[in-house]
Amino acid sequence: MAWTGQQRVERVVEYGGYISIQPRAGYAAEVTESLRRCPTVGENVNVFLKEDVPEAFHYRAHRLILEIVVIAKEGYMIRPPQTAYSVPESVGSYEGNHGFDNTNGRNPDMRAVLYAVGPYFAQGVRAGVVEQVDVYNLLCRSLHLQCHANNGTLAHVEPFFRPGVPLETGTSFRHGVPLGALMFAVSALLFL
Repeated sequence: MAWTGQQRVERVVEYGGYISIQPRAGYAAEVTESLRRCPTVGENVNVFLKEDVPEAFHYRAHRLILEIVVIAKEGYMIRPPQTAYSVPESVGSYEGNHGFDNTNGRNPDMRAVLYAVGPYFAQGVRAGVVEQVDVYNLLCRSLHLQCHANNGTLAHVEPFFRPGVPLETGTSFRHGVPLGALMFAVSALLFL
């Protein structure tokens, strides 16, 4: 890539299906336009200012999202800046990447499989599409916790549960394990 905007960019996070860029103060528009016009890059990615990211992505309101979001188009991936490869590069033999747009039926290969097993889940249920934003509701419901406001929909995961399982609230898990200990264990597993 011919663009040498290092002094205009503070930080680049992620790679693969998307990256986030934090430009130096006052350079957001310049960096965005440079990426959009860059030969062999601009036509293979969508570049958004944070506030312009499509609502369907649920990826623009959080304080940790950087000012510019670059999303690779289908068939392309974005390499980390320390590699000697072009940005973006055709995925070709790089199978198994994730982070590509799967909203509204796009890129069906980006779908995941959700298995729900436990004392509150119905057996043999095959549900329709469950969005990633619905998983929080599934976890809260299965742990008998009241969900905070979120972008998911409880009705999308309700078919997974046995009929008659009440939605309870409380601070401990069914078998007396303190909820804090359970959440610590789940968090530890996620970071392994």
